[in-house]
Amino acid sequence: MKKKVLLTLAAAMAVTSVAFASPLTNYEKGSLALDINTSISPKLELSVNGMSESDDSKERLGAGISYGLGNKFALQYKYLDNKTKEYLVDEYIGSFYENTTLNAKLTGHEINVLYQINPNVSAYVGVTRSTAKVTVTENYGPTPGNITDSESLSESQSKNGYQVGLVGQTKLADKLTGWASVSAGNRVNAYEVGLGYDVAKNTELNLFYREVKYKDFDAYSTTVDVTTKGLGAGVTFKF
Repeated sequence: MKKKVLLTLAAAMAVTSVAFASPLTNYEKGSLALDINTSISPKLELSVNGMSESDDSKERLGAGISYGLGNKFALQYKYLDNKTKEYLVDEYIGSFYENTTLNAKLTGHEINVLYQINPNVSAYVGVTRSTAKVTVTENYGPTPGNITDSESLSESQSKNGYQVGLVGQTKLADKLTGWASVSAGNRVNAYEVGLGYDVAKNTELNLFYREVKYKDFDAYSTTVDVTTKGLGAGVTFKF
């Protein structure tokens, strides 16, 4: 049971950064980019005291907005809505049926200030805030297929962090752009590579791969390293 608890807690509390999506290239005052993205095949690797375990995560939905400030600066806000799978951590079958399930939800907020070093490379620094809500539910009933009563207990916790990074992009073809980003912070190291394809004047479809490692996460007085990885897709509107 403890392993499932650790896995769910780590999945919820670790994710503090959203996919960058196709980066804003025009930093002139008033320029705008709106991103909407989701994970396609999220994976999670958990390392506890040298022992590792892998599992599927659940979809992560994200959105972001970037605004040009002029003088090579831009401001960016990102939002994340992440849910873990529901884990069955305990089960009893006798004269009646009882099970215990565990799941978690995370909401993340991120604010970055970007500086355009040259037309292809920008540096950024930002702050993050994530809030996780972990819920344990006990279900009762005559049989596994006939649950007649449930009791739930929830606990929430918020964490703040910071990060610095670089993001770059280059034209690969007439309508195809490639980009990559790398970041490091007090709790997380991450990198991302992606492709953006122009489907209209101000609309771009994105496909990306992202890997994030969270160091020294603390759960139940145990040191846990967490790595999330996987493909994602989205759309970017630029004005």
